[in-house]
Amino acid sequence: MKSPITLAAIITLALATQPVLANPTWQSILKDAQTQYGLGDFTSAERNFKTAISRAQSAGISDNTQVDIIHGLADTLMAEGKTEQAEPEYIRC
Repeated sequence: MKSPITLAAIITLALATQPVLANPTWQSILKDAQTQYGLGDFTSAERNFKTAISRAQSAGISDNTQVDIIHGLADTLMAEGKTEQAEPEYIRC
């Protein structure tokens, strides 16, 4: 049987990591989007690129990084055949 101190440490660790797991960073969302794009899951990639853009802008990241993320979204939209939606994103880049 585990000691009460060990059990308390495990519970504290679990509670401390929960917000990190529940609220992924824009970097992890971007990585997921890039992976999904590579696997051909364009619907999920599109959703995650849009989320990454929104969170990155809120975090105040550099314009160059935003351009890279937006370009990824535009490429994803093109891969989905959504040319009319992709074109303004390319221009935005």
